[in-house]
Amino acid sequence: MIPLITEQLVKQHSPVTANTDVAEFVPYITIAQELHIADILGERLMTELRNQIEANTLTDANSELIRRIAPALSFYAVYQ
Repeated sequence: MIPLITEQLVKQHSPVTANTDVAEFVPYITIAQELHIADILGERLMTELRNQIEANTLTDANSELIRRIAPALSFYAVYQ
């Protein structure tokens, strides 16, 4: 499973401190995105985002989308 947001975005948009090892949260990011974000974005867009993230070819529009969902996804990951 590919997380939609980076460790940097998690630190930037969640209550975890800069000293926290965000690598521990990565499994929770993917769980949170499947439980709370995937249904909203839909399977087609989720697949597009995952493919672009994996290939490091994220479009400007999708980069902006990731930045906009980062706060919610960060909090959902911490909540999980």
